[in-house]
Amino acid sequence: MAKLKWHNYFSEKERDYRWKLVRDYMRSKGLDCIIALGGGVWHVDNGRFVQMQTLDRYLSGWCAGATVVFPLEGEPVLLGAPFATVIKWTPETPKEELPWIKDVRTSASAETITTVLREMGLERGRVAAGLISQVGGMGGPDKWTSTVWGTGSVWQGIIKRLPECKFESLTNDLIMLILVKSEEQLAMVRRAANALEKAMTEVVKVVRVGASELDVYLAIINTTWRNGAVPSEPYITSGPAPTTGGELWQRGFSSPRVFEAGDVVNLGTCCFAYVGGVEAQSQLTVAIPPVSKETTECARLARESYEAGLRALRPGRPFSEVAWAMAAPAELAKAWNGGGPNIHSMNPNFIGAGNSEISGRLRTEYFKEYYEKYHEKTEGRARTSEAEKAILKPGMVFEVEPNAGIGRHRVVIGGTVILTEKGPEELNKIGTQMRLAGEA
Repeated sequence: MAKLKWHNYFSEKERDYRWKLVRDYMRSKGLDCIIALGGGVWHVDNGRFVQMQTLDRYLSGWCAGATVVFPLEGEPVLLGAPFATVIKWTPETPKEELPWIKDVRTSASAETITTVLREMGLERGRVAAGLISQVGGMGGPDKWTSTVWGTGSVWQGIIKRLPECKFESLTNDLIMLILVKSEEQLAMVRRAANALEKAMTEVVKVVRVGASELDVYLAIINTTWRNGAVPSEPYITSGPAPTTGGELWQRGFSSPRVFEAGDVVNLGTCCFAYVGGVEAQSQLTVAIPPVSKETTECARLARESYEAGLRALRPGRPFSEVAWAMAAPAELAKAWNGGGPNIHSMNPNFIGAGNSEISGRLRTEYFKEYYEKYHEKTEGRARTSEAEKAILKPGMVFEVEPNAGIGRHRVVIGGTVILTEKGPEELNKIGTQMRLAGEA
């Protein structure tokens, strides 16, 4: 059967790299087994992907959503594969469509999982379970974050059947190891970012008076797919002074807005692209002249923050130095942050930070009547001490995506950056400063 060759699968060498990394971690923790809790491919509430590098996918080299029982010694087992998928497999099925794991079963019930643990001789073993949650790090059974395990019934069934097994939750120190990507993974990141770069170039060409948000949407989706990456629905807001928010027309309400002179088109929070489950992101603001002085100032502050982030991204530094460097321009100018981060890690999305508390208070004060009217909490985005203390290492991937707001005017820019031994490698250029309509 002829197929387009996108090469969106990983090699056995990559499998061996990942399995050794995880097993070395297990030895350091005295673990006999890890259970990567399976759920559906996670989405945010408006239907967009958040990330596809889940723990089960990382270990199986396959689709997200399975449960993987991964022992320190011996072969792992993949549970919960859809029966409608496995009955399509034949001896002629290309290996890139198959998981790395040979023992595949369609059930992921408590009974099946305990049966597998018994087969591995782990009735009295030390077993850690968890998943990489959407944006909050590692979640175990104690946090009930999985869409499948969230009721607790499966987990309680396992504990009941194996009373002498020592169960615990996985912790974020495993994520810190996974954040350092292999060369094969970085090649996938570069491909995804390249598809987005082409998409952002098309957007700048498309935005003009009389075009619409739908034209932008189609430019992103079509260009990303045609360049061998999987898109997720982009965020698009537009108007003479767009702040933040979602597009109800993508959810079946209202209709796409038609652009007018003086409009600003924001593609942020994000545009997403995935290759082999590895993610790249880009942001973009395109202004249609005449451009307001507030928008021009927002663009200057966002770019200043972006450049500060690149200067601070150096191996061996704590993440906190990057966070504060990027927050400073908006704080000094008394501009506010649009509610999103200035920077966050990718593959997985774990450590991240937005603007300073001062900037957050300015935003709260400006929109005070909205907070009160709609009963919204005014707490700002808090940085966790874990993120603050994270030490930057070569091979980590970041989305550097500063935004700045003045009044109701807002500009968001950004792109994917790989941290190398020598410093940051920028994978995107088009979206890292505000563009004028038609300039690309």
